[in-house]
Amino acid sequence: MTEGLKVVAINGSPHRAIGNTGQMIGMVAAALAEEGVGLEEVFLCDKTIGYCVGCAVCLEGSRCWQKDDHGAIVDALLAADGIILASPVYFKHVTAQMKTFVDRSLSFGHKPRTTWKPGLAIAVSAGLAGTETARYLEQVLRVYGAYSVGAL
Repeated sequence: MTEGLKVVAINGSPHRAIGNTGQMIGMVAAALAEEGVGLEEVFLCDKTIGYCVGCAVCLEGSRCWQKDDHGAIVDALLAADGIILASPVYFKHVTAQMKTFVDRSLSFGHKPRTTWKPGLAIAVSAGLAGTETARYLEQVLRVYGAYSVGAL
């Protein structure tokens, strides 16, 4: 039943797979693999994503005019069968890499989705603002057509 299903995980950590966020995604990937579901992990620290400049051009068209890695990452999220948004907590919020990615997704938040897929929010914290950050990521899931199945 799960044959060929793919989950895309966006890792907002600047430490790639060696950080705690990468380790959490790895644990989820192992559980998904047991069910025959593949996982593609995208490391935002390896991508070039410019800041949103607030021009609102994306609201009139379908995409931001900036030519960088953002569009391909969003395409992968929209095509996936499920998504994971994961970030360590830096100064009581997601990392700058994750926030920049989310900010550039403005136009997708203004377009209604016709289908919904499962999504998971992961926030890794030393004890401060982990719950709040996970809740934020759960809300952001909707931008990419996902509903939250929970948060870690």
